[in-house]
Amino acid sequence: MALAMAPPSEIAIIHQGRQLMLRSIGLAFVRARDAATGAPRRTWVNLIDYPQKTSARHTTTYSGHAEFPDVKIHFEPAENGFWRIQLSLQPLAGSNGPWLYEGHRLSFTYTGQHQLKNHQTYFSYHSFAFNGVMKEQTRAIALADGAPKVSRTTRLLYNERRGVAWWVSCLKSKTSPECLFLGAESAEVFKTTFTIVKMPGHHEVTVYQGLQREYLPLEGGLRADAVLINVSDRALETFGQYGRLVGDRRGAKPAKSAAQGWATWYEYYTRINQPRISEQAGRAATSLAPKGLNLFQIDDGYQPKIGDWTHDSERFPAGMQSTAAEIAAHGLVPGIWFAPFLADKDSLLARETARPEWFLHDFSGRRLTYTIPRHSVNYILDITHPDVQCWLRKTVQNFKAWGFKFFKIDFLFLAAAEARRHQAGTPSLAAYSQGVKLIREEAGDQIHILHSGSIDLAGLGHGDSNRTGPDIAYDVLGGGTRLAYIKAQLTATAAHHFMAHRWFVPDPDAVMLRVPLSEALAEVMIAQAAMTGGNYLISDAVETIPPQRLHKMIHPLLLEIAAHKGELLPLDYFEAATRIKLPPNPLMIAPALNPPSLWLWTQPVTGRRTLFVYNLSSRMKRLDRDLNRLCVQVCGKPLFSDELSEDIFHGQTLKIRDGILRLEMPGHSVRIFPLD
Repeated sequence: MALAMAPPSEIAIIHQGRQLMLRSIGLAFVRARDAATGAPRRTWVNLIDYPQKTSARHTTTYSGHAEFPDVKIHFEPAENGFWRIQLSLQPLAGSNGPWLYEGHRLSFTYTGQHQLKNHQTYFSYHSFAFNGVMKEQTRAIALADGAPKVSRTTRLLYNERRGVAWWVSCLKSKTSPECLFLGAESAEVFKTTFTIVKMPGHHEVTVYQGLQREYLPLEGGLRADAVLINVSDRALETFGQYGRLVGDRRGAKPAKSAAQGWATWYEYYTRINQPRISEQAGRAATSLAPKGLNLFQIDDGYQPKIGDWTHDSERFPAGMQSTAAEIAAHGLVPGIWFAPFLADKDSLLARETARPEWFLHDFSGRRLTYTIPRHSVNYILDITHPDVQCWLRKTVQNFKAWGFKFFKIDFLFLAAAEARRHQAGTPSLAAYSQGVKLIREEAGDQIHILHSGSIDLAGLGHGDSNRTGPDIAYDVLGGGTRLAYIKAQLTATAAHHFMAHRWFVPDPDAVMLRVPLSEALAEVMIAQAAMTGGNYLISDAVETIPPQRLHKMIHPLLLEIAAHKGELLPLDYFEAATRIKLPPNPLMIAPALNPPSLWLWTQPVTGRRTLFVYNLSSRMKRLDRDLNRLCVQVCGKPLFSDELSEDIFHGQTLKIRDGILRLEMPGHSVRIFPLD
């Protein structure tokens, strides 16, 4: 791969006849006196409007503008063929003046892949929303004053715009190795989105940072989050290298081991009480703990209201300390759920304890709210307020004092809502990081912290595990959605695969093995959870778990995979794509999803490999795949030789000759083949 900088305003990456060239950079300023209205109009300034330009090694400086600060573009090589591009605005001398900064867009022209049919990977704003592969965009993206229109993140749990990718994206040829990779290196200042649109003879590639009604002061200068770019022929390898690079630079600290055990949510939802907890803890101690499944996690329902993190005196008359002690007495690890940045509008916290300035407000002064459907209407706490920080520290201290060793903290993305904050000028992502860091500091390293509803990149280093996808509660919307939920979870696992064990331990949500789920789909549920090497939980009443299904879940090979930080590759990740309209909830499109069917897990120390093969269609399928040809397209090298193996559940024989897999599978099934 080569770098071109001639003249300095033209920055290009060239590889194998493909070229990504920077065409323009637009900066968005707003007048400080208008920011309080909530909708100030952007003033766009292009770098070509600056009268002076100077160059040094890997840095171009634009200066001399009468009203706006100097701008530097840092463009330099990083590891493994990546290039890093980053903008910084120099401090303004004296007064901040009339201007605040809202963000910028970097416009590129990409040539060399336009003659191919391509797919694009999408990543969502937060971990609950849509992640997956769609056909490349061929229509212009709708813009609002020069940037994609993105609705407020406090209104809907799922809120994605077709053609707009958050944080990470990859344009991959459908039938050959060519790919263009884009990824934010951090999420500290601006929220990063990407658009890639196919045009006659080229692709238009745009990086947007900010431009979502956050107005930052300029007098101290500003350094935006860097963006990593790679033009390569090894898409899955590039994803993995990006995951390692970012994880190392951001100080990610995945848990040393995944959590394995039982959780209350999908059996009882909020209908939990002391007798039910006592009964299930006793059963879990007998049936699950001897198999290594020793976590017992209490979910939503123990507290009077969200924000009042005590106990409901009718359902838990002895209190949560007594409950945790009883769980621990059974030899189990007590775990608990809470939503640290939310307060039900009817909670004591919202009505009596907190002052109005404890909560986030929009720029016109209205208090932000977030509705959990069929549950509660909530205010959002402002973590930059010192009194909120003290309250949150005390909350975490209480959970520790009660004896809980595992924290599931939920709806985290709301801490980064665009809002007016007590600490003026704090980027929303910095507020998010401040909140999860505070919880980590107060909890200490001995508590396993699971992030849920998170902004994955913004929380690095402050959590042990991370939820990867929407709820897998297949019975909530009726029996017909079971397969849809499984498809959604597999699709999300594929999208997050490069983060697993590099940024955090993945959490694919709990497994449900209860009847009327078919035996075949129960095997699929078990396999999709085990192969991540992530948190491995059951959420059925223990006495209702069919013994043969529990036996499959604790198969020695699956427990080994679940307990190790292996590498999981969705080999056919880029093949299946769709061109559907994204709905408010990704589960609405889940029946149309076609998640990867070929997954290769590799044990990091011994190199032992396991092949997971799925058939999620309703019909018998005959697979005839050249696995090595596929591996060359996505990894740059063949990964299979002659293989002979038996499926661990059914004893079906797998024969791979010269990298060719031939296999017949019934509908709604999985086959798990240990290869070495």
